[in-house]
Amino acid sequence: MTSGEALLIAAGETSGAERFQSTLASATHIIAVDGGLRHLRALDKAPTLVVGDLDSAKEEDLQWAKENGAEILRLPSQSESDLAKALNLCHQRGWSDILVEGIEGGRHDHLLGGLAALTNAHPSLNIRANLPSTKLTRFVTGFSDIITLSGTFSLFSFGTSNVTLLGPEWELNNDDVTFSTRGLSNMGNGEAELTIHSGDPLFLLINL
Repeated sequence: MTSGEALLIAAGETSGAERFQSTLASATHIIAVDGGLRHLRALDKAPTLVVGDLDSAKEEDLQWAKENGAEILRLPSQSESDLAKALNLCHQRGWSDILVEGIEGGRHDHLLGGLAALTNAHPSLNIRANLPSTKLTRFVTGFSDIITLSGTFSLFSFGTSNVTLLGPEWELNNDDVTFSTRGLSNMGNGEAELTIHSGDPLFLLINL
């Protein structure tokens, strides 16, 4: 399989019919993460790969995926989540551009587990996630570039991230962002300069 964007579809709520189908149309690799296979079966859109311990995917859905050419990769280890397994697999196969669907909705521990998997994924992965009302982007140490921030956005780290952010209403200059409310509900009006100097991954959430 060639490089390109990998779309990982977990079992939670997707971003809505129009956004979800648009992401499906542009993805090079469509990866069903265990029970996320049901979203694809509902659209009759076969994945290229199904991965996880497969305790949530229905046998008839797995058979449908296999009959339509999908690779079925059963990874029974319980030491990490199915999303973490899928992200590790993307790193192993050299698929560095990742878009994730289906990590919101249902149990709160599943949502936190999904965010933990994104935090701990290999730093070489460029990870974005579509949530029903939000776009999420992960930035890692060494990132420095101009980004577009229009409207309300928030910044979070599940550890400590040393950050400079120039341009929005409330700026940061070599400041530490942690798992706190400090980065909540900032306002952007166009281009901003973002640098991650050190520390843990930073999450940018832009409200739609």
